[in-house]
Order: sequence, then C-alpha cells, then structure tokens
Amino acid sequence: MRAWQSELFGADCQLKEKPLPEISAPNDLLLKVKAASVNNIDVMMKKGYGNEMFTRWRQLKYQQWEPPSRLPLTVGRAVVESVGRNVTRFKPGDEVIASWSRSIRERTRNTS
Repeated sequence: MRAWQSELFGADCQLKEKPLPEISAPNDLLLKVKAASVNNIDVMMKKGYGNEMFTRWRQLKYQQWEPPSRLPLTVGRAVVESVGRNVTRFKPGDEVIASWSRSIRERTRNTS
C-alpha cells in the first residue's frame, strides 16, 4: 500500500510502499482511508512539537523504545474493512472518523 511519511522532523514527506496492516489485537479495526486532512497540529508535530511527551508515552504504554516515523496526520475519514474478535460497536462497511498518528496512507489499523 502507499503511505506518505517523513522519517525526520522537518524533512519532506515521501510516498513509500508499506506492508498492508493486519488486525493484531482483539480490539483492532482495519480501516480503508477515504479522506485525510492536514491540520495545524500535524504541521507543528512534524516540526517536533510534542515529540518528547509522545516518546515517553510510547515507552511507558508500549515498551517501544525506537523512535517512530514522523508522520503528518491526526484525523481522517475511513471505512471499516475488518474488526478484531472483541469489537462489537463497528462492522465492516461502517464509515468512521478516525484519529491516528501513523501516516497518510491507504489503510491503517486503529483500536476501538
């Protein structure tokens, strides 16, 4: 799948081929992105705003120590493609407004 992303703060975004995300937890949703917006907070975060706080949060919550890709998206419109076994509120075909911070990509995984 295609994804716009930037590996460094302040660097230009590049269109890259990435593996299709998969359901990996019981509360996950696989979403097909239909529309994405780039907002002021996305621009500020790409410049480094909030990096220290979000890095510490990822370390505590996910035990993830490597820095993530610097990606410019926090909100968009998507359609649910598949759901994890514990998801009851959403079903494939549902249209949703999603919030994430991975990238502007064709598909993404969110937690319900």
